[in-house]
Amino acid sequence: MRYGLVLVTFAIFGVYVALLPPLGYRVATFLFVGGLQAALGRPRGARWWRVLAVALVTTVATYYAFEGYLSVRLPRGRLTGF
Repeated sequence: MRYGLVLVTFAIFGVYVALLPPLGYRVATFLFVGGLQAALGRPRGARWWRVLAVALVTTVATYYAFEGYLSVRLPRGRLTGF
């Protein structure tokens, strides 16, 4: 079993939760998804663009699903207002 990877995942999630109030949902989620993918898969070379693309698409899709379709207000960042 890869307990180290489980601890890294919990740590990344903890940082995500801590970054939600200052950065807001969109920025924090982009960083969370990208960081978690990088930690789980360790992309090499030109594959970084895929990590960034998946993080961006995930952030945009979930944001519009919750804000636009479900009318749920997601956290805005104190530092970003975004």
